[in-house]
Amino acid sequence: MLAVSKLAMRNFTVFGSPVKLYTATSKAEAIEVITSQLSVPAQAGGSMMVAIIDVVMETDTAGLELCDYIRNDLANKWCQLYVRTGQPGVAPERAVIDRYEINGYFNKVEASEDKLYTMVKTAARMTTTFTVAQAGLKMLAAMVEYSASPDMAFNVLQQAFTAWDSQSPFGIRIGDRHFAFHMDGAALNEMIGRLDTLEGGGERPGHPMDGQGGKYIIEGNEVLVKVAESPTTAEAFWAHRLLGEPSETIIELMYQGLRGFAAVMKRAA
Repeated sequence: MLAVSKLAMRNFTVFGSPVKLYTATSKAEAIEVITSQLSVPAQAGGSMMVAIIDVVMETDTAGLELCDYIRNDLANKWCQLYVRTGQPGVAPERAVIDRYEINGYFNKVEASEDKLYTMVKTAARMTTTFTVAQAGLKMLAAMVEYSASPDMAFNVLQQAFTAWDSQSPFGIRIGDRHFAFHMDGAALNEMIGRLDTLEGGGERPGHPMDGQGGKYIIEGNEVLVKVAESPTTAEAFWAHRLLGEPSETIIELMYQGLRGFAAVMKRAA
């Protein structure tokens, strides 16, 4: 079953990037894989987007215990968990979904390639959206709390993003202040300048976000979100080099988070 599933998912992509698969044949092995290879802190959603878990492994309930470990021991509420079983009597569907915060349940006979494709694609999109939304909410809460001090605000911003994927560098610039994660200030300014003046070649250059000058630009896997200077907001830029092309939902979340931050910085100026 494991070999067939890996074969079916070998060419899956999400946001234009290939899905990376990790496998385990027991609860103990799965925990080892999660802790040693998927070590992004769980409070940021973790680097594990979706888990497909058999109920029966080394024991009849090992899979359910693994679900409990992910949700409670790791405090990972964002990873999408799907339980599959060849013995539905061991783990009744409603009881499993209610107790273990499962996102889906299916029998092994239902595990077609199309079923797996739909499950992985939608789950990865959902996890990514949840993670961006969570980061945005933390950022806005921190900015409001420290709105009287721009310097402190940027320190809090740095803390809010420490758990983001190290392979996905990004930065935010507001006025003469900037924050860059896995890129330096010069690289951030170059990326902002290059994308902000882009006239063509991108899929949606200068796509408006609102009627106040806000926009986003996508060029390949790079995205620039801009909040325009206004009586209530400072000019702000969020430049992000993603692992794949972002969805419209993610861009909207980035814009709303940045706009809130720009409003706070305007008041604190």
